[in-house]
Amino acid sequence: MKNLILTALVAIVASVLTVQLMPKPSADGTVKHKETAYERVMRTGTLRCGWASWDPLIIIDSNTGELSGIMYDYVEALGKKLNIKVDWSREIGYPSFPVELDRSTIDAYCGGPWPNSNRTKIMDFTQSIYYVPFFAIVRADDTRFDKDISVLNSHKYTIAGTDGETSLVIAAQDFPDAQILAVTQLNEFSTNLVNVATGKADVTLTDLYTFALYEKANPGKLKIVPTQEPLRVWGSGLVTKRGEYELTRMVDLVTNELQQSGTLEAIIKKYEKEPGTFYRAAKPYAQPE
Repeated sequence: MKNLILTALVAIVASVLTVQLMPKPSADGTVKHKETAYERVMRTGTLRCGWASWDPLIIIDSNTGELSGIMYDYVEALGKKLNIKVDWSREIGYPSFPVELDRSTIDAYCGGPWPNSNRTKIMDFTQSIYYVPFFAIVRADDTRFDKDISVLNSHKYTIAGTDGETSLVIAAQDFPDAQILAVTQLNEFSTNLVNVATGKADVTLTDLYTFALYEKANPGKLKIVPTQEPLRVWGSGLVTKRGEYELTRMVDLVTNELQQSGTLEAIIKKYEKEPGTFYRAAKPYAQPE
């Protein structure tokens, strides 16, 4: 008897959900299909990319306005494989791209933001084409955290970071008791490093590439806190609207092809100013021994 009641309840719930999820009819009684990003790309032969300038992902030539960079070259290679044009006319800052994705004014965000937990709740990510390790950065003469990074989890210390970005996601998860010196996403990524170097904060959490560029321009001011492993390792790929499975899957499959052909490695090496700052994505197979 209980099984019959349970079966009936499941059937009722399924019926209600089916009705709720069905497309709503228009005023004339017809049901209109909402075009997906994948369907739009296939129909128009164009992928509309949103992007923001950040070396080495997207670089703007100050004289000509031409674009280059890891993500630019990668997406152009995707377009050639798929025989579609890439529309780069939509420059959109990191704070604004989730809204533009949701409004479908772009098909993908091609600026390569990292898929942290705040972002994955409202958008989707294609597979990463490379990875960036994150470390804690302090002043060169600071040894307080050398033996145990967990000491940082105290109100005595201040972490410099960027609102909504990976630095503060890590801080909230690993060092919730530390104080925060936050800047907006309109600031340069190097701002947090400057705030540590000038004593406004004790630590910042940043990627190895950004630190390497700062260290090259300002040698001896900062150092990486020694740890056995990076605090995090984040990947970069394209960002798609939540539920756009077909477009996401298509990009993933072509990305595998670009990886196995060596195209991705050539692109990454071209823009990796400091060797070893980017971790490569593992190939999806292993050769038999």
